[in-house]
Amino acid sequence: MKWIGQKQCLNEFIVKNILFLCQSLLKMGVKIQKFTFNGFQENTYVVYNDNSCVIIDPGCYERHEQEALLEFISTNKLTPKALLLTHAHIDHVLGCTFVLDKFDVDFYIKYFKLKISESLFQVELHP
Repeated sequence: MKWIGQKQCLNEFIVKNILFLCQSLLKMGVKIQKFTFNGFQENTYVVYNDNSCVIIDPGCYERHEQEALLEFISTNKLTPKALLLTHAHIDHVLGCTFVLDKFDVDFYIKYFKLKISESLFQVELHP
């Protein structure tokens, strides 16, 4: 039970920091589009301003999810500049191969999770 309490505190800390970051970005004129993808109901974000965007945690696994992400980017005439992963849980990485194959973007993740991520991205999710 102690571990669950510590995990809950950590999650609340992360959520508060994400909310603060989002509020700060919105004040700067940055827009945030949220998508809910895959069976895990994972949240993918496109953070954008003018014609540039960053894709965060692309969980788009199904073809229709990938098309929804592409349609938003295309409709808003955005150019993806980076792919960011908050962590390498399966629900957050399901669309990484798709995004990396589709766009010429820089890819960012915490260093200690890179080895896991590299092995995940060697698998073609949608041939």
